[in-house]
Amino acid sequence: MRKNDGKVKITIYEWAGKKGPFKITSPCKECDIGIPLVKDIIKRVDGDRGKVRVEVKPWLDNFFEALWKGGWHAPIILVNGKIFSQGIVPDANKLKDTIVRELRK
Repeated sequence: MRKNDGKVKITIYEWAGKKGPFKITSPCKECDIGIPLVKDIIKRVDGDRGKVRVEVKPWLDNFFEALWKGGWHAPIILVNGKIFSQGIVPDANKLKDTIVRELRK
């Protein structure tokens, strides 16, 4: 097993962005609830230690990147490059457990 030196990277592809003539203007309830939820969980688990990073990317701008990782439906949440959830508000307890497990590796 590869050791990740205690760092966890969470990537969120949110329902937003622009590509060519296409622009997402409609709201996403799951994104509006899920992104603050993820950030709150990170704050509770990691505090100010900085071992967990979060990156929020617009889905349409990064369509092919998200698709390559297996993500089709925003919000797409990856934990260390692996799909955690997509298209739903993430399960807070499951996400917390996943982050703690990744920190222990």
